[in-house]
Amino acid sequence: MKQPGFFDIDERLKALSAKGDTLEKLSGLVDFERFRPLLAQAIPRSDG
Repeated sequence: MKQPGFFDIDERLKALSAKGDTLEKLSGLVDFERFRPLLAQAIPRSDG
């Protein structure tokens, strides 16, 4: 298996966007930042 290069992820995200990424559409409709405090409280992270 080939290790991903520096730009492989960027190219993959561009390809998804060009196809009409569903998560991008949802992000335009839902303010997910409103949920951040609840999630931070419910799922504490050790790395901050």
